[in-house]
Amino acid sequence: MRHREQLALAAGLLGLFAAPAYAQADDGAVRGMLRQCAPIADIAARVACYDAIPAGEPEATTAPVAALRPTDLGIDQVPMSRAPEADESAAIESKVIAAVEREPGIHLLTPETGEQWLFIQGAPRSYTPPTNGSTVKIRTAPLGGFLLRYQGQPAVRVRRVR
Repeated sequence: MRHREQLALAAGLLGLFAAPAYAQADDGAVRGMLRQCAPIADIAARVACYDAIPAGEPEATTAPVAALRPTDLGIDQVPMSRAPEADESAAIESKVIAAVEREPGIHLLTPETGEQWLFIQGAPRSYTPPTNGSTVKIRTAPLGGFLLRYQGQPAVRVRRVR
């Protein structure tokens, strides 16, 4: 290692011990520390320099770590929001005026509202597809996209094509 890189490594290691003093460092100071580490050519020395930069105080979690169940792993990283309210605009219920099977398990439905909805996942053989005159309910899915429900069967992912 070159002399400059050795100094940067030593400064980075010393920074580890001084990290609590910098725990309240503002963004400008952190950016300055990042700029000092960036030109270091030796990867290990540069990483050590970056690792020595304080990350600040972690945000409080909603539950103590000891109280978390295995299924709650990583829950502290998920932004918590209030429960969604029932919003009628997030779902439509309409009669089907045209139903076409494009390929096995993939159907194109036209409700009386005029849009066209295409199954984006193949329905299983046990699924009874909607037919002309059937009433379907289309709602937004929890992680994006749309779900179609028909006669109490499992929801099918759909997308609007028109």
